[in-house]
Amino acid sequence: MKEKEKIRKKIRDLLPYGKWRIYEAMNYTPLAGGKHLRAMIILRGAKDLGISDEIATDVAAAVELFHSGTLIHDDMPEIDNASTRRGQPALHKVYGEGAALLAGDGLFFLSFKIMSKYPKLFKEFTEAAYDVLIGEAMDVELEELDNFSENDIYEMYEKKTGALFGFAFSAPAIFVDNGKWEALKKTGRRFGLAFQTFDDIKDVIGDSKLMGKDTGLDVRKKTLVKILGLEKAQHMAEKIYEEVLEELRRMEMKNVLRFLEEVKELVRKG
Repeated sequence: MKEKEKIRKKIRDLLPYGKWRIYEAMNYTPLAGGKHLRAMIILRGAKDLGISDEIATDVAAAVELFHSGTLIHDDMPEIDNASTRRGQPALHKVYGEGAALLAGDGLFFLSFKIMSKYPKLFKEFTEAAYDVLIGEAMDVELEELDNFSENDIYEMYEKKTGALFGFAFSAPAIFVDNGKWEALKKTGRRFGLAFQTFDDIKDVIGDSKLMGKDTGLDVRKKTLVKILGLEKAQHMAEKIYEEVLEELRRMEMKNVLRFLEEVKELVRKG
């Protein structure tokens, strides 16, 4: 079974099923597909460090469930007011805003329940999740601010997007108590900065049909694209991506390195 298929099967196995509509709503976004970048990074890192496939897939699926919860909340009218996600109507368009709020919360709690089986990872996961929340709040608050700095944007990106990538990069090393984990966490957060910048670029010039989600939603948002301009932001993201690859090469994380080399065009263009 291919890696993505393993992740999707594990997600299906972990999701709740029953007669209540909340279960159906919780299944909607996680089962709609997605790139599974964070999960794949965990699986490849586990290969590099000799962690069992069963444990790695469990952790990877938990991260994807958490990520799906953030997407559900992002799409709601109070945040991005998006109408599509992963090529289908956003969850709140199908189930209503109340169900979307609760489904997102449910996926958060489910991911914590799964991750609690792994005490070595649990603290780092909770800290990453908290940073994601703060980053999302900063993103919303920055929309209303006239007085802000470029560093505010970097900090917001590092938390909102970088925190979960930091966990994905470092989780296998934390699990084996490998001394590389702090450096991998830092590298993952740097990768998140490049990823978010590419995402903001795609919001300006991307094709919503190809990407499977709305574009042009960042009109009100404070982004590096607006501050640096399209060309400089693109150059910065490319540079960071290459630096991340070099760090992985230096740390001999060969499987993660190969994966990020393979998906670079997908990250850049969707």
